[in-house]
Parts: sequence; structure tokens; C-alpha cells
Amino acid sequence: MKKIQLSHLDSILKSDADFVEKINTISDTIKELVGAELCTIFIYDKVSRSFWTAHIEGISYIEIPDTKGIVSDVFHKKGIMIINDVQNDPRFHKEIDLSTGYSTQSMLAVAILNHLKEPIGVVQLINKNRDGQKFTSRDKSILSKLLHYISQFTERFSI
Repeated sequence: MKKIQLSHLDSILKSDADFVEKINTISDTIKELVGAELCTIFIYDKVSRSFWTAHIEGISYIEIPDTKGIVSDVFHKKGIMIINDVQNDPRFHKEIDLSTGYSTQSMLAVAILNHLKEPIGVVQLINKNRDGQKFTSRDKSILSKLLHYISQFTERFSI
């Protein structure tokens, strides 16, 4: 991983920057290191039993029930998944693509765990940013290494 990017990420997270700046920096760093078009960070709400977007590009807010979609599956399994043909995956929550006009082709998603190893959210990367490329085990490894930055920050916002 690029040490300059991680150093910048670390300094932003330790700074007095506001929530939006910090979450944008996390997302931008993840996207750049993995090579994804989009990064969405979902936080789990135990009360409503749903996921809300702490960060999503181009859309103000999405809420998804904890029983729907790949995000739900990754969360409940405390796992990490690569799906390079999302449109043919029965778990894919197509309503978001329909409402946004975006076309999700591939996805890399990982559960965010708190210090007790309980799931508190999900990071979802959408589409590799080069035509025809697919997410790989190397991408999975990079995202796994970034999880401590994500979990430390998002744990404060889980409900």
C-alpha cells in the first residue's frame, strides 16, 4: 500500500476535521488503493434493524433493511465477499440501481467489526475503474488491511 496515502488518512482521522471530511478521506483512500469507481460505507442501526449510508457518492442517503441485499449477507456473516457478476446474484438489491440510474457490475464488500468483533457496518466497493477488470484477492487483502482505520472511526457512530 502507498505509505503517503495511509499517512494522510491517519493524519486526517487524528485531526479536528469534521465527520464529512473524515469519511470522504476514508472513502477516497479506499477507492484509490483498490481501484474502484464508488465506495459506500454503511452503518448498522440496531433499533431500526437497517443500514444507513455514512458515505455514498452522488446520493444524499440510502437506508436498507438488514434482511436485504449483499450488504446484509456480508454483515451477518461478518465476512468479506467479491462478486464480479452482481446483476446475476440473487442477493443483489436492484432497487438502488433503478432509483439512481447507476449500473453495478461488480462488488467487493466487507463487514466492519467493532473492538468486540461484533459487526457494526459494511464497506462496499462498486465496479473496478478499468473496463473489464474484476475485483481480486489482492483487492480483498488491501481492503482488509484498511479495516482498522474504518472500524475505529465508524464505531463511534454505530447505534
